[in-house]
Amino acid sequence: MKAASAIVIGAGAAGIKPGLSFHLLGATALTLMFRHAYNIAHMKDSEVGERDHLYTVDVAKIFRIAEAAGYRGYYSLEWEGWGGAYEGTSKLLEESLKYLR
Repeated sequence: MKAASAIVIGAGAAGIKPGLSFHLLGATALTLMFRHAYNIAHMKDSEVGERDHLYTVDVAKIFRIAEAAGYRGYYSLEWEGWGGAYEGTSKLLEESLKYLR
């Protein structure tokens, strides 16, 4: 699988790419990442990996972990998968907004 987890630190910004981190590292590691991120988290609900396998994440669980860790930064969204990009991105946005209200 090509999915990677990272803490990104740059000029005045620290963020994370939780994407599929939950599957790769587990809730404890993702919680620690969210505690150190203060600016941006890049959210994906799926990723196409090796042999065209579609990996998905539980968006609700990711947002619960972020909230419990005290994360108050921004989220960027990216959709990857099969089907229309507009429909996939719209679905991720609608689902994400349920947990940000």
